[in-house]
Amino acid sequence: MSRLFPFKRGLVHAYWAPNVWALYNGADKVLTILGLRMGFLQADAVPAASMTGGMVQEYSHVVLPSIAPLVTLILTALGMLPALYMLWELKSPTAFVRSIILCAFTSFLFGWHVHEKAILMIIIPLTLLVKHTREDARLFLLLSLTGYYSLFPLLFTPFEDVLKVLMFVQTATFSFLAIQNYYKATVICPPPSAPIVARCLGMLRLPLLSDLEGGYLWGLAALRFFNDGILLRMLGIDLLTRLPFLPLMLTSTYCAVGVIYCWLRFYRYFLWVEGSSEETLDDWGSLDSKTSVVSGSGVSKKKRR
Repeated sequence: MSRLFPFKRGLVHAYWAPNVWALYNGADKVLTILGLRMGFLQADAVPAASMTGGMVQEYSHVVLPSIAPLVTLILTALGMLPALYMLWELKSPTAFVRSIILCAFTSFLFGWHVHEKAILMIIIPLTLLVKHTREDARLFLLLSLTGYYSLFPLLFTPFEDVLKVLMFVQTATFSFLAIQNYYKATVICPPPSAPIVARCLGMLRLPLLSDLEGGYLWGLAALRFFNDGILLRMLGIDLLTRLPFLPLMLTSTYCAVGVIYCWLRFYRYFLWVEGSSEETLDDWGSLDSKTSVVSGSGVSKKKRR
């Protein structure tokens, strides 16, 4: 029972899952550092390596209020209610799959002592919707690559380090090519007359994703380069030796931003589009009541139930 309900094992795992509590812990760390530098906190009152020591146990936040298991339970239940209500109203196979995804999503984001591997419980059922609409395919690309990258710290031996990067690049390449071909998506690049910087940035655009979303995924590569510490060692900066948990914390918080974004967007699509008549989200996420939902190469209109 203690493994099934790990209330004594702390809000987060030794390596933070990329969820709301990773951002919460990160904010507490930043506020603690600022408080020490500005004299609002005393050094002897701050626990050493609080929540970043790699230990599985209960911790207390320094600046922000500590979270109790009951808080996570309430937030998880409240986060699931809209999806369950929509499932009750729609009673369709697609709504059932979306509800499963959103319940797993909400549990991952707000649950107590969530393991990072639980992101797969969201990605796997989301694959069932890749051919349903462009919006589903778009969120699959963004969430799957963010989720896979968040698992990188679990594979840390030299052999696994090379293998995980090669598999990630292979998966990303195949996913983009396959989905781009299915939806006949095109990437609009700047004209030849545009400045060279704009043309170089245009070459980095990814199909089906906005510039902001594409930039976020490219940021994973920059984060990986920083976490390797090669540039820091070349500059003579011994940062990662003094702060060994920093790469893990950066990975958790950066990936948490992408996961939360996908949750909000997926929820918005389900609540505003799935149950409405002849409404869909265009490629930029705005509502358009005059268009219909694109499914594969055909077009189908949503009818109010």
